[in-house]
Amino acid sequence: MSVGRMGKEAPSRCFACVCVRDDFQRDWGKCPGNGAIKRRCIRFCDSASRIASRGKWRTSLVNGIGQEGEGSVCSRAPFCRFDRAGLCVYYPPMWKNPRFLSIAAFPIGCFLVAGAPVGCGGGGNADPCVPNPCAGLHKTICISQGDQPLCLCDPGYVQNQSGDCVPDDIDPCQPNPCQAPHRTQCRNVSGSAQCDCDPGYVLEGDFCVLADPCHPNPCQEPNRSVCSVVNGQASCGCDPDYLFSEGHCVRPCQVQPAPCQPPKGLCANRGTDFVCLCSPGYLESGNGDCVSDPCEPNPCSGERRTACIRNGASFLCRCDPGYRDEGGTCVRDRKTACSLDGWCFENPRPRTENFLGVWQPDANNALICGGAGTLLHYDGTDLVPIPLATEQELRRIHGTSLSDVFVTGSGGLVLHFDGVSWEALPHGPFADLNGVFAAAPGKAWVTGARGTLQLFDGEAWQAPVDTGNTLDSWWDVWAESPVDVHAVGDFGGLMDFDGERWVRNHIGQDVHLSAVRGLPGGFRAVVSANGDVFSWDGGGWSTMNSMLGFLISSLALDSPDEMVVVGYNLMSSKGLVVRMRRGEWSAIGEFPNKMAYGVGGPADHPIVVGANGLLRRYDGSEFRDVITGPRVRLRSVWTDGGARIIACGGGGTVLRRTAGGWTEEHHGTLNLSAVFGLPTGCAWLVGAQGRLMRDCGAGFQSVSLPGDVKGDLLAGYVAAEDDVFVAGDKVILRGSAAGFSKMTIPTEARFTSIWGSSASDVWATGEGTPPPLLHFDGNVWSLANAPALQFSELVALWGSAANDVYAVGEDGAIAHFDGSGWSLVSTSATEDLVGISGDSAGEVMIAGLSGTILKKNGAFFSRMYSGTSVHLYSIGLHAAEGWFAVGEDGAILRKAR
Repeated sequence: MSVGRMGKEAPSRCFACVCVRDDFQRDWGKCPGNGAIKRRCIRFCDSASRIASRGKWRTSLVNGIGQEGEGSVCSRAPFCRFDRAGLCVYYPPMWKNPRFLSIAAFPIGCFLVAGAPVGCGGGGNADPCVPNPCAGLHKTICISQGDQPLCLCDPGYVQNQSGDCVPDDIDPCQPNPCQAPHRTQCRNVSGSAQCDCDPGYVLEGDFCVLADPCHPNPCQEPNRSVCSVVNGQASCGCDPDYLFSEGHCVRPCQVQPAPCQPPKGLCANRGTDFVCLCSPGYLESGNGDCVSDPCEPNPCSGERRTACIRNGASFLCRCDPGYRDEGGTCVRDRKTACSLDGWCFENPRPRTENFLGVWQPDANNALICGGAGTLLHYDGTDLVPIPLATEQELRRIHGTSLSDVFVTGSGGLVLHFDGVSWEALPHGPFADLNGVFAAAPGKAWVTGARGTLQLFDGEAWQAPVDTGNTLDSWWDVWAESPVDVHAVGDFGGLMDFDGERWVRNHIGQDVHLSAVRGLPGGFRAVVSANGDVFSWDGGGWSTMNSMLGFLISSLALDSPDEMVVVGYNLMSSKGLVVRMRRGEWSAIGEFPNKMAYGVGGPADHPIVVGANGLLRRYDGSEFRDVITGPRVRLRSVWTDGGARIIACGGGGTVLRRTAGGWTEEHHGTLNLSAVFGLPTGCAWLVGAQGRLMRDCGAGFQSVSLPGDVKGDLLAGYVAAEDDVFVAGDKVILRGSAAGFSKMTIPTEARFTSIWGSSASDVWATGEGTPPPLLHFDGNVWSLANAPALQFSELVALWGSAANDVYAVGEDGAIAHFDGSGWSLVSTSATEDLVGISGDSAGEVMIAGLSGTILKKNGAFFSRMYSGTSVHLYSIGLHAAEGWFAVGEDGAILRKAR
């Protein structure tokens, strides 16, 4: 194919053969004739034909393929670059049909693809443009023309009449082809006109729309993200509730100089305004003024007389909680801890309990609360009970001083001590409460179940805080001031208050946050039931420690690198105390089978409280008990009605009541299960691994048993001094000090109780549902016919006569035998009942778990206030001294008749 000479007189018909892929990509190199890449002829529109058509290239479009024709326009195609595969793909900006555009991409001026191959020769593979023979000035583009090369001008150049390549000085923007609305800005892009949007407009799709200087938002400075248009320009303003001060956007209370000055130096934001509150050490008077707090610092320093009572602008010094004034001296209000129904602790002293909370206002004072309305005051040497008119569980305690103390408890109970008396606050719209923090004298925050987070303002409960979910429990709250309050709860929940509004945040979703404490300056520490310790440094949360299997319940915080956390080690089943000192973590205390619930005081000498009487103070090297007396689990108590009152329990411990209290003796290390005997005879003991002992006045001595009796012995009944029944694990024995033998029984069970009215009327029962209730008629043991008891587990027996026998057991079950059959007795108790005793006059008492004591009133049993929530396992009656109940942690309760 030949290319005609370009001239003004007539446009030449110039064709060239190029390689065109079916996907409209071009390979400007080889043109193999294998069918995958086709040869097509293209026509180049030269500058002469462009001039002849007044600067426009003309063609017509048929089915997306450009063909030459009269009056048709041919747009210019700028030079396109090769990609790595040697392919050239280009979409000129002004062409509309994408498929056609890719066909039209070609590295020279303007061209058209013919409708069919024209004059393309051969199918050979030789490329006359490799190597490139085109080396003329501005004429280095080569295309194949059959087997001959065709040299074309570089982009931006055109060929003149002499065949030289000269700059293309024709402006495609003259006249301006850009006439679309708001799109009249024409640019010369490689010889082609490109239409841009007018000033103040931006291209969206194919149209120019009014530009927004605030989109995207150029305002990125903290708290200054409000963008507005001023004189066509973006202007950055402060976020809502922020003010511009000294070049920055701040809250009203951050404006300098500080808007609030002492004595009203505490600032609280209110939108774009603020209010000034009394500074620490000041109190708000009736007219709204802030006056100096007469009790800050505490002027009262007398012995056990450190409770400061505000009296206008003056003060009064009163006895500490748990003490009363007698002739100017503060003495114990009560020597013993007694319940509302008269059950008093005889051991340990002053009492044991499941202690749940502790607050230590200074090095010499601590208040401890717990189950069954327990409240104690410890002054470093003396631990005294504080009588309260409630036996509800008290969970947490906090105050601003010994004359301003709050306690929260079950059922929504909140108690307040004003230095004179303890009073219950009006009941708020909440159920069980967990945490409490005294924010100011007479004012306290509380947390609890069902999303409870609420403030008592000294007069009434304010509206509940919206915590976002009424199913969540909130466990603790801490306040630096009225404008800096923080609460923690389930599922990593955090509630933060800045004096104006509450914001809910999270630390993860799988952690349950149990306690929070903070320091002046913004540092806070939070612990979780997952063993995590988190800290807030004012900028973000970080993990200080994560202890696998450590259920953390509370913390005491001295400084960012001095704190104590307590809880329960699930791996070892021990209460655990871990201290961080100067950034190093170490365990400083373990308490087997005692969950640690609370901690108070400095990290050097913390006080730890917990389950089953855990109340200990760290002396710098070890934790020492604050409570005195034997502390083993007591399983049984027995009295002969005279001088002997004996209890037994864990580790071979036997306690005897004397005029001076309870004395302790040990008989081996095996657990003792029961003590029993006749009023005028010997006392017997049974215990683990076949242990049997007798005391006839010279102390307990071992009694021999058959060699194959190795199991635990759990109960006994003395029909006569030489006729004793002993029950235990899969065995019932009968004999005397001279020897015992096994009895034949119809079923094997773990027999936990045995009682009889005579040697020919003996009952035994034990673990299992239905109960393995057996009766001995003097000849054989047989299973009792008691269909009413088939769903009960009965573990303890007692009777006053053959026709008046009681059995008690699991889930508050009480059964009665009237001489002809067994029946269940209705009761409201749901706790497991494990001990029962009484007298022939019809006085009957039952003991059970969680401090349960029931008293027979006619045909029914009613609950008594025992004054404790620890488990009670046995109960007995002394004709003169009254009732005795024993249980966990050495608990011995007495009630006078």
